[in-house]
Amino acid sequence: MIFKNAIVFFLFGLLPLLAFGNAFQRGLQQFDEKQYEAAIESFTEFLAENSSHEASLFNRGIAYMQIENYEAAIADFSKLVTFNPDDANVKNQLANALIALANEYFENDESDKAMDYLEQYLQLRPEDDVAWFNIGQIYSRKEERKKAIRCYTNAIEMNPDADYFFNRAIDYYFMEANDSSLADLTKVLNIRQEDTTALWFRAKIFYLQNDYEKAQADLNTLLKLNPNHTAARDLESALRITLFFKNNIVWFGLLLVIGLLGLFFAVRAFKKKS
Repeated sequence: MIFKNAIVFFLFGLLPLLAFGNAFQRGLQQFDEKQYEAAIESFTEFLAENSSHEASLFNRGIAYMQIENYEAAIADFSKLVTFNPDDANVKNQLANALIALANEYFENDESDKAMDYLEQYLQLRPEDDVAWFNIGQIYSRKEERKKAIRCYTNAIEMNPDADYFFNRAIDYYFMEANDSSLADLTKVLNIRQEDTTALWFRAKIFYLQNDYEKAQADLNTLLKLNPNHTAARDLESALRITLFFKNNIVWFGLLLVIGLLGLFFAVRAFKKKS
């Protein structure tokens, strides 16, 4: 009798475990068959009674990634990190989910949300130059230019890409740090000789610094590449007017003196008649 009762107890105790075990195995099979939503349901069913089951959390996180539910994936991988802080594979998957969600928010112009996930991501992968560049762009949009420059500098130290130099140059330009902007624009043009936007900005800075010869040289190059560049045409017109007055300043001074003298004698003659 005791033996019979023991068998009944064993079966009733084992059946729930088998059922949940089947849910996990079913989830694995569904995942292999790329039925990701069904797999998520099966893993969730198993986790309802085994909330710390790491294999289920990991596989569900991967399934969430496949259907681009990055927030749910982050939740699963973050929980796993608390269990195993040194698990490189889990941290790698968490980083993948964080950057995917950050990029999604970035592309939808939700800068604050993108910033939050980028910062979390960079704690895991501080060597990612693209992430530093993206977070720099967000700071630029917010006109927090010093922070943007620091992020671009981090990106440049890892990868001296022309886009990184260009974006840093523009922030320097708006901060009126013209020498720093010129240095970065020159680096851009060393990499991309036909970058008309970089040529225009450099010509503009040369113009502001009264270095008209260099400004004209850049404008000449730019207009050969793009004769219809409106901003370049406008700057060239301003440059011509400036050079005209500069080159004829003596004559304008003389004409001004003659005009003033003429006005003086005219007023004097008028007073005598009165």
